[in-house]
Amino acid sequence: MRRGLSRHNNRSGGNYFNPLSLFAGGVQGVWYDDSLTSSMYQDSAGTIPAALESPVGKQLDLSGNNNHRTQATSANRPTLSARYNLLTKTEDFSDAAWIVTACTKSGTTVGTVVALGPTSTRRNITELFTIPSAGTWKVSFLLTNISQRYVQIYFGGVVAVAFACTFDLTGAGAVSNIGGAIGAISLNLNGTYSCSMVFTTVAGEATNVVIAFVDTSNAVRAASSTSTGSFSISKPDFRASNQSTGLIPTYQYVDTSSVYDTAGFPQYIKYNGSNTYLVTAAVNFSSTAQIVVFSGIRKLANYGGIVDASYSGNLNTFLLLASGIATELNSYSFLSKGTVLALAEPPVAIYTPPITNVLTGLGNISAPSVTLRINGAQVSSSTATQGTGNFSNLPLYFGSRQLVAPFLNGQEFQTIIVGKLLTTAEITATETYVNSKTKAY
Repeated sequence: MRRGLSRHNNRSGGNYFNPLSLFAGGVQGVWYDDSLTSSMYQDSAGTIPAALESPVGKQLDLSGNNNHRTQATSANRPTLSARYNLLTKTEDFSDAAWIVTACTKSGTTVGTVVALGPTSTRRNITELFTIPSAGTWKVSFLLTNISQRYVQIYFGGVVAVAFACTFDLTGAGAVSNIGGAIGAISLNLNGTYSCSMVFTTVAGEATNVVIAFVDTSNAVRAASSTSTGSFSISKPDFRASNQSTGLIPTYQYVDTSSVYDTAGFPQYIKYNGSNTYLVTAAVNFSSTAQIVVFSGIRKLANYGGIVDASYSGNLNTFLLLASGIATELNSYSFLSKGTVLALAEPPVAIYTPPITNVLTGLGNISAPSVTLRINGAQVSSSTATQGTGNFSNLPLYFGSRQLVAPFLNGQEFQTIIVGKLLTTAEITATETYVNSKTKAY
């Protein structure tokens, strides 16, 4: 398994790009690479190396400026993670995490579920968990018909059907949707069927994923069944639907909440939306009137500061937010300020969480402009005056707007801040690099 190894070179424009080049000649700024586990520590003193699912109390600045960010209070430390699949024991169906009702199961990597014969009890295999945020979700399995034609993926309460899809594991395969779910099935060369269900639900719902025996293609999980067959199941995966686009592997092995496959899964720092954040000592941008902020972010809710240069109550600062100022929800915004505020924000609020994006904010006080780019494309720009002066010598906050609620509920993959104008080629190369660590597009 990969454990946070990072290559700092990214192929761009025929050359290998290293973000360290942005800081040549002593240019002020910061660079935090959340894929590089060795740059992080569990404590703010930097004595205990970080690990997956551990707190992050200190992260080293890779720009050469030594603007390390820390969190002195243990309860306020974010978490290092690379977890995408919310299920556990995905290759051990013999474990108690999978609850068996009125049937038997055998095997590990491929779990064979065998019906006990006609019964008045629902027959299924279930894993319980809680959805962390509202949104659209995708659950997927590999299923193989041994002697059971119809198998159902069900999501909801123990009795009432919420969302379900019934899969016909014969021929080319077929699917019947129940309760607003959208299913898909395809036959693989090895005779297995890739089966998935997509549905939308609310946050914090204590629910379960059920694999059930059913008798007909349009059946729901009935209280009794005449089915006597068996089927095999493997590679269960449950994640946000927009993290199933093929940019990252479509299946993640998970044993426990802290032991799982990391190969191909971008590592991130997770902010909880309540009290977690990181902060630097004062970073001296007082010799420049230009700033460029890059951040790979997945926001799980609106609001919260992504990068805050002590904006509130101060002049000559900048601020990158996980929501809009004018449109408020489902957007982002970048603010740059000398003695006067200027704002860049998309005109339409279309960035609904949960969503992953590479954000670029460009601020220029002296030749006034403020620009916001999302996923490599400009979405907003203004040349309104920002007054006078250079940027300030103030702390930078990450995951929080200067300790004012609401905090950021989301995941950070990469953040780079450069205190100078960048060329178009440098901006494109940096966005490409950040996206290689974020997989937003």
